[in-house]
Amino acid sequence: MRSIIWGCLLVCASTLSADEAPLVEPYLKSGAFDKGEQALQRRLETEPADDQARFGLGVLQVLRGVERLGQGLHEYGVKGQAAGEMFVRLPVPDNPDPAPITYQLFRRLLDDFRRDLELAEATLAAVKDDRVKLPLHLADVAFDLDHDGKATDSLMTLLKRFDQRNSLDFLQKNPQLHVTFDRGDVAWLRAYCHLLMGFLDGYLAVNNEAVFNMRSATLFAKPRSAFVGTDAERSKAWSDAYATLRNTEPLRWHRMRLHFVQAAALNKETWEHIRKETDNDAEWLPNAKQTSMLGLRVNDQMIDTWLGLWDELAAVFEGKKTLPYFLSSSVGNEKPKVGVNLQRLLDDPPENVNDIQKLDERYFTNDPEIDVQRLLMWYFAFGNSPMPFAFWFN
Repeated sequence: MRSIIWGCLLVCASTLSADEAPLVEPYLKSGAFDKGEQALQRRLETEPADDQARFGLGVLQVLRGVERLGQGLHEYGVKGQAAGEMFVRLPVPDNPDPAPITYQLFRRLLDDFRRDLELAEATLAAVKDDRVKLPLHLADVAFDLDHDGKATDSLMTLLKRFDQRNSLDFLQKNPQLHVTFDRGDVAWLRAYCHLLMGFLDGYLAVNNEAVFNMRSATLFAKPRSAFVGTDAERSKAWSDAYATLRNTEPLRWHRMRLHFVQAAALNKETWEHIRKETDNDAEWLPNAKQTSMLGLRVNDQMIDTWLGLWDELAAVFEGKKTLPYFLSSSVGNEKPKVGVNLQRLLDDPPENVNDIQKLDERYFTNDPEIDVQRLLMWYFAFGNSPMPFAFWFN
């Protein structure tokens, strides 16, 4: 998840190298996201066809959502850099006087982030100009992560905090992180919004307060209901916590499924646009004849296998293919059907999360199984470092 947010931060921020900077640029550099949103909205009221302004507004709204998430994590004294928990690994400044946190407050923090992404995705979805370009310099973006009214946390600082493998060699040739985002990157960022919203809805669908309380002391400085006890008591408490998991907001599973279906469609749209490009202008995602500002090259085999992965995932989330059957105890002595239909499972989930180990027949269909080989081909096509490419591709 650290890499996902890193990729999201990278693509969403910046300044340019053209003679005239985009309207969004000074607001990204100053961290004045709210003022920037107002200025860009006024521009679109008078110039509704200005898709560069619309693209900039969507980028700004994503960044503002990341900043708000960071401010909330700072308020509650997150220990995200030391804990491998999804969505809490933003490298926010230490808080010497954090506020106490509860499970309900944590849920609210994540749901607010989801709403910010939803707003940004809707803005980006309205970009229609295939020739739109947004040249930006990522290094100059500023955040106010400690909510003191001063945007003193630069994107460059965040990247260096994230980078634990010294993998920022591309900065030597491009220290200002100059990137020219284009129409394919609009679809790319929309896909990332849907992916993150899907993960958030999946987490929020379940009431896992007891599990959160078991881990809260490792995540935050002042949890109100952290577990206290011996090792033996802790072991039993973990078992009891997992037994209490319930699908209290089942509609979120349905929304998660639709988000992943949209992410699949937007991956296809992304590469349709990028493969048509003939320039080589500080690319974020390049086609086989271009070079990325990261100094990385891709080839058609990598793109084709990546799209094959998403084709398979889309078929599963749309209910056209099933997951391989492996829950042999779920239908008694009767011979099970081909596999688990994930569309049925996510649209009508059992109330008890633990019932996933004993699904009844309504979740099984005779549709073809997912092609596991096609699902994994991208891993081998991406060479020695497949995961960084995967987070970059989205």
